[in-house]
Amino acid sequence: MRIMARRYQYERITARQLSDAFNDVGIKSVDQFCRISGAGERTVRRWLDGSENIPHYVAVLCTLLTMPGAMQEARAVSEARLIENPDATARRYQHTRMTHRQLSAVLNRLDLSMRKFARLTGAAERTVDRWLRGVEDIPHYVTLLCSLLTIPGAMAKAKAVADAMVIPETDDEDETDA
Repeated sequence: MRIMARRYQYERITARQLSDAFNDVGIKSVDQFCRISGAGERTVRRWLDGSENIPHYVAVLCTLLTMPGAMQEARAVSEARLIENPDATARRYQHTRMTHRQLSAVLNRLDLSMRKFARLTGAAERTVDRWLRGVEDIPHYVTLLCSLLTIPGAMAKAKAVADAMVIPETDDEDETDA
């Protein structure tokens, strides 16, 4: 039996698709995306040059940002949580973190189980469990996605993206010769 770090494997968007998504939502620079999402500049540049896989949550985030009012909501959430003058050794934009109690309350309000939230974001269930227990810091993109998921129609859109990108499981190891 295989134990996988993640329950689901996802198709990845390409660097070109990410660049097109940035254009579609009006993101004009890597810096602008980093400020909103909390992602590191070098990481985003590696995504855009194709040298690093783009995480699943980025596809969901970019899709949700196309919804009316979503970019304004994302900017508001990110600016409200932005830490001014972060430590010079850290990434350029830092945001205050959502607490495990806040995440739990949001997931309850959204009627999302840990498993469903993991599937939407592409995070491992174990990671979401650690976030919910307060064992691991919750990345800013989680706060952002939780806020965007409250926009009418966003949950259906996020689920559609996740469903479209999940790679169907094939369990060749369980097949036996008769």
